[in-house]
Amino acid sequence: MAEPVRVRDLLEALPGVAERLAEARLLAAWPEIAGPAAARSRAEAVEEDVLRVAVDSSGWLHRLTLDEPALLARCRAAVPTTALRAIRFRLASLAPPGAPAPSASDPAACPVGADEPPDAAHEEMQALIDAALGPVRGHPGIAEALGRVLRATRLARGEGEVSR
Repeated sequence: MAEPVRVRDLLEALPGVAERLAEARLLAAWPEIAGPAAARSRAEAVEEDVLRVAVDSSGWLHRLTLDEPALLARCRAAVPTTALRAIRFRLASLAPPGAPAPSASDPAACPVGADEPPDAAHEEMQALIDAALGPVRGHPGIAEALGRVLRATRLARGEGEVSR
């Protein structure tokens, strides 16, 4: 009687399947690879040896872009059979349509100084932004877009980042 053969072994012997399985393992491992940034990002696909990752805020997009070499090394360590040469990040909403935007009390909301308590100026600016967004809270897409504009304006003025 012949020895049983694992289905996985049969599938991996097919051309291209082993690479696709490795890519699927990489996508599944993203939360572990990204650490705290996983709450603000999602690995979407591997195309031409480049991992595509959606990120929900410009602050996290910037931080992850700077961390790309370390993240790439962690990706390669997590799934050594993947021929990965780069990670490309793009700004995108991670919430399903109609879901509420992350609150300012979310600890992952602010990548800069996340381990430090907010100072009075930060809290004051957050209160001003929250007040400005009050009239449009019933429209999550508008509130999110306006919040991004207000936070970007604050950053452009050199006033620091305000959590979402």
